[in-house]
Amino acid sequence: MYEQLKFFRISKVQYSSWFFAIIKILFAIHFSSLFLFYIITAQFFQSSIVIKYMSRLKLFRISKF
Repeated sequence: MYEQLKFFRISKVQYSSWFFAIIKILFAIHFSSLFLFYIITAQFFQSSIVIKYMSRLKLFRISKF
C-alpha cells in the first residue's frame, strides 16, 4: 500500500513538472514572439529616429563649424 502511494506521489510530481514545463514552453514561445515583434518594430522606428537624429547632428555640426 505504501509503495503504491509512493509511486503515485512520484508520478503526480512528474505529471505536474511536465505540465509546468509545457506551460513554460508556451510562455517562452509567446514571450519570444512578442519580444521579436518588439525588436522588429523598435529597430524599424529606431532606424528612422537614428536617421533623423544623425541628419540633425550633421546639420548641427555643419552650422557649428
